[in-house]
Amino acid sequence: NGENVIKRLTLESNETASIEITDPRIWSPEDPFLYDIEITTEADSVKSYFGMRSVSLAMGPAGRDMLLLNGKPVFLNGPLDQGYWPESGMTQPCEEAIVFDLQSMKDLGFNTIRKHIKIESRRWYYHADRLGLAVIQDMPSGGREMTGYLRDVLGIVFHNMQPDNDSAAYEAALRESTDSRKSYEDELEEMIVHLHNHPSVIIWCPFNEAWGQFDSVRIYEFIKQLDPSRLVDHASGWFDQGCGDFRSVHTYKKSLKAPPMEDCRAYLVSEYGGYNYIDSEHLWRNDDTFGYKYYKTPEELNKAYTDLIETQVIPLIEKGLCGVIYTQLSDVEIETNGFFTYDRKLMKFNEVEIKRVHDSVQKAFTDFNLKK
Repeated sequence: NGENVIKRLTLESNETASIEITDPRIWSPEDPFLYDIEITTEADSVKSYFGMRSVSLAMGPAGRDMLLLNGKPVFLNGPLDQGYWPESGMTQPCEEAIVFDLQSMKDLGFNTIRKHIKIESRRWYYHADRLGLAVIQDMPSGGREMTGYLRDVLGIVFHNMQPDNDSAAYEAALRESTDSRKSYEDELEEMIVHLHNHPSVIIWCPFNEAWGQFDSVRIYEFIKQLDPSRLVDHASGWFDQGCGDFRSVHTYKKSLKAPPMEDCRAYLVSEYGGYNYIDSEHLWRNDDTFGYKYYKTPEELNKAYTDLIETQVIPLIEKGLCGVIYTQLSDVEIETNGFFTYDRKLMKFNEVEIKRVHDSVQKAFTDFNLKK
C-alpha cells in the first residue's frame, strides 16, 4: 500500500517463487485495498498491483443461493453502464471522464456496475479496482439483433425456455457458421484472460437478451473451467437455459416479481427501471427519445425511483433477491433514462435522497441476514 513492505524476495533469472501473505487485507467495495508490487532488475523496474478477494455462492435464509464476497453475504446494487460519450463515441474523452462516471456512482451509494456489452480500456478497470465498484462484465454482443418476435415475447413474458443449441436456434441467432461460433468463443476467452487479474470483476455475462446466443450451457461450463474464481450469468434477460449461477431477469414497465420457488439459483434482476426525464437543453437529438416510463419533472422522477426501491426492491430481499442493476448511468444518444444526461452536465436525481434510499437497501439486506 506504499507504506509498509510486506515481503521482499531476491530471485535468479528464470527462478519462480510464491509469496505468502499472512492475515491479508481483502478487497471489497467498502475497503478496496490494493497491494503494490514492484519487480526490479539491474536494467529495469516494473510496478503493478493486486487485490485479494473471493466470490462464491451459498444457500441463504430465503432457501436459494445467495452471493458471498469474501465469505460474507453481499447485495449488488448498481447501474447499467454502456460507456458512450457524445464527444468521443465509445472512448472516454479523457481519464478524468472515467473517474467521474465511477466516482459519481460510488457517491450515489452503489457498490456495483454492469459494464454492458462493451470492453473498456484497462484504465477503467483500474479505477473500478481502486474506487471499489464490483463489476459485472458483459461479452460484446454478436449475431442477430432479434431472434424472432414470438420467441422474444415467450421469453420475456412467460420466462419460457427456448433451446439455443440446435440448428434452428443457430439460424435464429445468425450463428449458423461454425467459424462464427468459434470466433465468439476465442474472443470470449481473450476477454476473460485479458481482465482476469482485476479484483473488481466478479461476474462474467456471455449473452444479453438472446443476442447471438448459442450453446449457453456449454459456454457456461467453458467459462467456469477457464475461470473458476468468478460467477457466471449465462443468459441475462431471457432465454434462460436452466444453468449458470443466476436466474437473471430484465423487468421494465411491469412490477418486479419474486423468483419461482423451484429455482434455487441466486436471483438477479440484471436490468430494471429505465425511468425517463427529458431536459431539452441536454439532448443528443431533439426529434426522438427512447425509454420505458416518462416523468415531467425531476421531483416526479425522484419519487418514482424511491417508490420503486422501497415498494418493489426491498420486499424481494426476503424472497432471495441478491442484486439489481438499474438502467442506466447516463443517457445514451436517444435513450433518455440515465442518472446523468448524455453530456454528464446534469444529474437528474436528488443525490442525497438517492444515497439515502440505496443505504436503506443495504440495511434491509443486512437486517434480514442477521435476523436469520
